[in-house]
Amino acid sequence: MKSGETLHPEYFRGLRAIAEDFPEINLYLVYGWKLAHRKGGRIHCLPQTDFLKRLRPDQSFSEAMAGNGTIFQRQL
Repeated sequence: MKSGETLHPEYFRGLRAIAEDFPEINLYLVYGWKLAHRKGGRIHCLPQTDFLKRLRPDQSFSEAMAGNGTIFQRQL
């Protein structure tokens, strides 16, 4: 979870390291402001409000994140 208004490259270092060790998993960075919808890459970035709206008690995390909505994916 990041609360600043800019997604800085250093925010993605830890996720890149995890991606190298676990190439089969999806990676998420949740932030506290709105950002235009963009796609491309393995790191899924989405606003905290969209992240929380997706979570449902009757769904797995993977099912909830697979739904439609604002997601920005960043190239590794």
